[in-house]
Amino acid sequence: MYKNALKEDLIRVVEDLDGTVESTDTIAKLKTKIEKSSTFESDADFVKTLIKHCIDERVPRNEREATLEKQKIELAKLQLAQLEKEVELQTAKNKALSLNPAAKVEEKQFETNIENMIKSIKTLSLPIPTRSENFNLFFQSLERAFLTKKINDEYKSEILINLLGERAHNVLLYIKKEELNDYEKLKSSTQRIPSETYIQFAARLRANFQYYCSLRKVNSFESLCDLLISDKLFETLNKETATHIGIREAEDWFRPIDLAKECDIYISSRSGSRKETPIACGYTEDPFKNRPRNYKPKIKDSYPQNLEKQKSDEFAQQLQYVNIFVENQPVTALIDSGCQIQVLNSSLIRVNKPSGGIITLSSCFNEKRMVKVTPINISLTQHSSSLSVRTAMSPTLAEEFIIHPSVYTQIKKISHAKSDVLFNESESSLGAYSIFFSVVQM
Repeated sequence: MYKNALKEDLIRVVEDLDGTVESTDTIAKLKTKIEKSSTFESDADFVKTLIKHCIDERVPRNEREATLEKQKIELAKLQLAQLEKEVELQTAKNKALSLNPAAKVEEKQFETNIENMIKSIKTLSLPIPTRSENFNLFFQSLERAFLTKKINDEYKSEILINLLGERAHNVLLYIKKEELNDYEKLKSSTQRIPSETYIQFAARLRANFQYYCSLRKVNSFESLCDLLISDKLFETLNKETATHIGIREAEDWFRPIDLAKECDIYISSRSGSRKETPIACGYTEDPFKNRPRNYKPKIKDSYPQNLEKQKSDEFAQQLQYVNIFVENQPVTALIDSGCQIQVLNSSLIRVNKPSGGIITLSSCFNEKRMVKVTPINISLTQHSSSLSVRTAMSPTLAEEFIIHPSVYTQIKKISHAKSDVLFNESESSLGAYSIFFSVVQM
């Protein structure tokens, strides 16, 4: 049972069994705690499977960490080599400047002039449009600013690329190297060519988009949807977060969920941890759990600082709770369309049924826990027709029970069908009685 198990595996198993781990615990003590736990005594196979899962998760995780450490070392070597080259380059520059001191002044003046030109052109021109049909007006204002500031043709393309910012990636992706210094070529790449028909323009856009998809290795409808969502999500990021994501992506791209996780981790690391409350399938305390159902806070609409609190209270009132029976035990269930499996609080509701397997239950904020899955009977009324549903048994769930709306609909259908049958049977018995009575009367 403990083959290939390390101390960290045993610590995790003890914690999953709701045990306490002390810093002085040895491997032998941890084994004793596992074997003396109530879960081990009632279901030893479950504990054995739990240990095996912990070992199976640790091995690839350690391999990933080793690979990541190796990549960090390689990156450090590359950075060191780059630093050495920069030192050599700076040494060569210093040597050249010692021979010609005027060159340094000219280079600094050139950089300052370019920055000033970009700032002044940005002030005089319209902002980058979000819709393609507005680019004509944008280029009219840009070229008017070029004439006003008397910008030379050799600087126009560089200024345009700087003004485009993040949108320049789409332009630079399809333009040749020798066309980078040609302002007219850059301009034509961002808008429809005047002599071009809309069919030709659409064909060119289609070809460019297909080329973009091939670069991103998009070969299915699902991956295309992920790419579009990721690109839209990336456009909403601020400059610092977008730069961080660009470095993390390297030559690949993040799927929407992975991109959202990276953004949350980066923002949390910069602004401190944010306490989120997972409502759908969470394990932390629900702030609305102990609040009365008819609670209506008094909010002064004239104060903007109360708007966020007002939205939170409105969301709390939208939570839908229903009273049902689990194994003929009354339960208050939360209907949640976001849950992928029914989850029962096993610490509040006791169900004596054999385990049907183990799954890793994840909250909406990636909090994970290994739990048992058991088929349980759910009904709308006590001692009535029920529906057997595979349910995850979690001892740390904030609610008593979380079910999907489709499951609740099926329970209601079963209950209504039973009621119709009873009603029809009662009608039949009443009809038979009336016939018998009339015969006697005759």
